[in-house]
Amino acid sequence: KPKRGRFSDVLEYAAVALEQRAEPRFFVCSFTQEPDNLEQWRAYAHGPQGVAISFAYDGIGGGLHHFRVMPILMTEAVLYEHRLKARRLLWKIGAFAYEYEADKATGYAKYEDDWGGELATSLAQDFLLFKNSAFSGEREIRLIVSDDRLNHFPSGIRHRVSGARIIPYLKSSDLFSGVSGAEDGARLPIVEVKLGPMASDSLTARSVEVFLCDRGYPEAVVTRSSLPYRG
Repeated sequence: KPKRGRFSDVLEYAAVALEQRAEPRFFVCSFTQEPDNLEQWRAYAHGPQGVAISFAYDGIGGGLHHFRVMPILMTEAVLYEHRLKARRLLWKIGAFAYEYEADKATGYAKYEDDWGGELATSLAQDFLLFKNSAFSGEREIRLIVSDDRLNHFPSGIRHRVSGARIIPYLKSSDLFSGVSGAEDGARLPIVEVKLGPMASDSLTARSVEVFLCDRGYPEAVVTRSSLPYRG
C-alpha cells in the first residue's frame, strides 16, 4: 500500500530471502490436545498398552517452565485453517511495518535488507505452525527451538534412536542450569498418566503410581483409556 512507503522494499527482500535461504534447522516436539484419541493411540503408542502423559500448561510467565522460555523456546498451537494462517502472517508483517515506520521516524538510516532478513526469519518460524487441514483432528501443539539458540543449552545436542533413525534433541532442563530453585522447578509438570486401551491389569496401574511417586510426582493421577482398541 502506498502509505507503507519503502516498507515494500522490506517485503521484497523478505520474499527473496525466503526463496533463497537454506532450510533452517529447528528442534520440534509435538503434543496433542486430545488425551484419549484412538488415532493417537494407534499412531504413537506402539501398541494398545502404551501410555499417554498429560502436562499442565498453566503458570506461563512466572517461574521455570519447560514449555515456554521466551525468546529461546516457544510452544504454540498448530494452525490448520487457511484463514488463520493468513491472519497470523499479516499480523506479523503488520507488526514489522509498524516498527519500521517508528524507527524511520527517529531519522536513523534504513537498511531494508536487514529488516527483510529478520522478517524472513520470523515468518519461517511461523511456517512451522502450519499444517494441512486434513490433519486438524490431531489438535497438535508444537514446542520449537531454533538452532541459533543452542548456546542456552549447556549439554548441547543429544541423540536417541528411533527405528532406523538417530534423532537429535535438546534438554529443556538445561535452561534452568544455575538458576535458584531449579532442582524443583525443572521437574516436568505431569498431571496424569493414562494407560492404553488394552492395559487392563490393575498391577500395571499400581506400578505406574509407585514409579511416579518415587520420582517426585505424588499428585499425578493414573487413569485408563475409555476407548476400545478394536471395534
